[in-house]
Amino acid sequence: MMARIFVGLWFGFSAFWTLAASMAVLTGRASGSTPGFVGPLLGFGLAALGVLFNVVGRGLAYGDPAFLRAFLEEELQLQEPPMGAIPAA
Repeated sequence: MMARIFVGLWFGFSAFWTLAASMAVLTGRASGSTPGFVGPLLGFGLAALGVLFNVVGRGLAYGDPAFLRAFLEEELQLQEPPMGAIPAA
């Protein structure tokens, strides 16, 4: 759940940045020594980085569901208690 919130905030900020930087360029309020088109490009770069985070994360977690299911099935199998074990009930 936290990952979805993070991704939503990431893309929301990149959209806000791109929109604000584009408006500054279009209204002529962009100032500084860098060209005006750099601001909006940074916003698109942030969005591309967010997509890259998503792709890499999915790639790293590719085999997790099968691994977790096999692990749980193995660990939760009923087995005979060891000799000399004291009953719980």
